[in-house]
Amino acid sequence: MDLFDLAILHTIDVTYEYVGKKNWGFGLTARYCFDSDNIYITDVDEKYSFTPFVRYYFTNKQDFGSKGFYVESFLKGFGYESYRYKYDYDCYYCEIYDRRKRKNDFDVAFGVGLGFKHISNNGFVLDLNLGLGRPLGISDNYYDIVGRGSILIGYCF
Repeated sequence: MDLFDLAILHTIDVTYEYVGKKNWGFGLTARYCFDSDNIYITDVDEKYSFTPFVRYYFTNKQDFGSKGFYVESFLKGFGYESYRYKYDYDCYYCEIYDRRKRKNDFDVAFGVGLGFKHISNNGFVLDLNLGLGRPLGISDNYYDIVGRGSILIGYCF
């Protein structure tokens, strides 16, 4: 679970990873935002996402699975609220009026990232990662760049 997202962004973020043979890990991150009008700077607010990922660890497999530095590739499907703008010109007052309209959209992004995972002797996990992706442009109003980053704290089963 990502504690930063929960505390600051009012978002729950849950990740599961299966460590396969050798240095490969496969997983899925599910994210849901409870407050879409939070602290976002842009006019597009992400509401939910599902992110399958593949990781390659640079260190050997340990007791609780791979740990250490890794590179990952991810495919992020996300739903978001976008705002459409319509400008009206009033000739009588010679002013331009701005009308905003919300629209729900969905897009998919492909990206890469870097990270570090530490697993204690008891099986507790600290995972730090950061990545960038490019949307495929399924929606007509999409992000230019999609970010992926987290400070995950969990337990290895």
